[in-house]
Amino acid sequence: MSSKEHKYSINDLAKKHYRDEKTIRNYIDQMADVFGFDKESLKTLNEKGNLEYSLNAEQEQLISLLIQGIDNDPYLKRKQKIQKVNEEDVKRYRNELVERIEHLSDEGLIDRIKNFETFQLGQRLKDIHDEKEEIHDAFLFLIEHISLKERIEIEEKLLERDKKITKHLMGKFIKQIAEQAYHSITQELEGNIEEKGWDLIANLPEEQLINKVEELLQEKFKEVALINHNFAGYNSIEKTIGELLKNTTKK
Repeated sequence: MSSKEHKYSINDLAKKHYRDEKTIRNYIDQMADVFGFDKESLKTLNEKGNLEYSLNAEQEQLISLLIQGIDNDPYLKRKQKIQKVNEEDVKRYRNELVERIEHLSDEGLIDRIKNFETFQLGQRLKDIHDEKEEIHDAFLFLIEHISLKERIEIEEKLLERDKKITKHLMGKFIKQIAEQAYHSITQELEGNIEEKGWDLIANLPEEQLINKVEELLQEKFKEVALINHNFAGYNSIEKTIGELLKNTTKK
């Protein structure tokens, strides 16, 4: 006969992390908002008929992973503004989160986290950046020990490489914006398309498409102030925790 699964309350989390219950609820609200999981599905009716949080062991460990580093977490909504966060802060937080994952008591959960593609991509990005930093340090040292003429030749080659990559990325960005503009306009005109046919889209005034592109570009530039759009590649590890929480809250 199997024993009943132990459930964890807000009070349990508050005691574990030395916070009050209101603060823990606020943390879970922020997590649900950022990661898009259904926080209501984490609740059950108590003896008085009120809904209260009742977490299984996996949910408790995942939420605790984030609470343990929340004071330095640059991604949760209350700290999304980039002004006071730099790249080193973000990298440090990512590395600390990986270390906390390694120290989980549930080896099965560790394996599930590490098997997520977002985790693996995040780790690969970390390895690439670590190697780039090592090579860059060596490059700066070695280039000081050649003639100025040789240095200019090397740096011109690197500049041409960077120009080609930037041109390629710019092409992808422009294509993405154009596709978004087209999709947005078709949604706005959906009712008219049914009435007048798809020729309405084919004969759209060029000015209307240009205005939509400008609108989308303005939205993109606003995103520069959000940390998720400046260091998006660094939070793959945290996104993995969010995805697992979403999976545990699906009905």
